[in-house]
Amino acid sequence: MAINLGSSSVAILISRFNASKLSAQTIDTDGINLTTVMDMITAAIAKTVGQLNDESLAGIAFVIDGTVYNNHIISTELKGLENFDLAKYFADKFQVPVLIENAANLSAIYERDFHDNELFKNLVTLMIGKHLRAGIVADQHLYTGHEGHAGEVGEAYLVDRYDHSKMAAADVYASEPALNKAIRDRMGWQEMDFAKLTEAYYHKDERVMEPIDDFAYYLSRVLTNLSTSFAPDVVILNGDMFKRFPQILQSVRNALVQMMPDGDTPVILTKGYTESALLGATSYIIHHALGLDDLKLDFQAKAEGVAE
Repeated sequence: MAINLGSSSVAILISRFNASKLSAQTIDTDGINLTTVMDMITAAIAKTVGQLNDESLAGIAFVIDGTVYNNHIISTELKGLENFDLAKYFADKFQVPVLIENAANLSAIYERDFHDNELFKNLVTLMIGKHLRAGIVADQHLYTGHEGHAGEVGEAYLVDRYDHSKMAAADVYASEPALNKAIRDRMGWQEMDFAKLTEAYYHKDERVMEPIDDFAYYLSRVLTNLSTSFAPDVVILNGDMFKRFPQILQSVRNALVQMMPDGDTPVILTKGYTESALLGATSYIIHHALGLDDLKLDFQAKAEGVAE
């Protein structure tokens, strides 16, 4: 069982040992306190276990947005979880192994294990959401660094494109909220209007295209640092804006050519926007439950259609 703890919902994916999906559900948790959310997850797990006939629950993996070290949550914006032993709580309740890892790292595991005939021994996946976080696989093993802090690229500072005397964290320039704010400011909107945004984008409205160009520039700076630091076989981008603005990928590639004329690291989009972290968590707990943490396993997953 893989469980993604989001800020306003909990997604649960139940799979067999070959990672084939048995069932999935989403629980709305918007405005609900942590204790009640834990009770709701407990009830959902118990209901699933009660419906099993000749099968049993073998393990649970949790996906969180934050930093994890030694199966403990070090930091997260989800209130109450930093001081809560999530793994022990559910291990005691259901007497199965319980693992915790962050979404970027689990997305990297997904890219390693669900790519059919493609073999990526060294890869970086960059998740672009509220923050920029990278998942790193080195020689087919997840690399998490000192106390789980590897991949916190959104905290690294970038020089301002227009004023080289200014610097700010990459999150300020190249996160999804940063792009949305830049577009809102240019369009004069209080709130994002995605219908009007899509229309403006396809009509190449400069009020939209210029913020997107800046976003691609700063994102390329982040990718340059990742590529030169880790020399991966591939860098895989994951974020909702690529579904909304598919041309950003080409803008990023064009910027990278200017920044790294001799660079040859391919940059592609993920094939699994929606479920990459959940499927990575599925692989993560399957490896652990089978005692095969160091063995490469290949799974099949129905890919989402994306432009490459």
